[in-house]
Amino acid sequence: VTNPLNNLSLHTVVKLMNLPSFMFSFILSRTLVDIDKKATSSMQDDLKNRRFTEIDHLNGLIVEMGLKHQVATPVNSVLRQLVKEAEEKKEGSPCISPEELYRLCTTVNTH
Repeated sequence: VTNPLNNLSLHTVVKLMNLPSFMFSFILSRTLVDIDKKATSSMQDDLKNRRFTEIDHLNGLIVEMGLKHQVATPVNSVLRQLVKEAEEKKEGSPCISPEELYRLCTTVNTH
């Protein structure tokens, strides 16, 4: 992955981030980032190789902060739960559809 944002000023990055989503996506897909089609996340690699992940330090921390400040964090709660279950089963990624993830996130009780 190349990151041309490193060469841009903070002012320019903020302007890019404030563009409407469709414009940002268009610019990003055409000029800013060249992503390897075979690239995966470190967490995906960890699950694939039956290792423990950093889920508690990422999404788990957001869930804890949400509980502390009484802010619902359904997406982070569900992602953390799914990854923790996958870690325990040692069968790789949960591989659920976006529709199933949405369903789980809209039915979870985070408090």
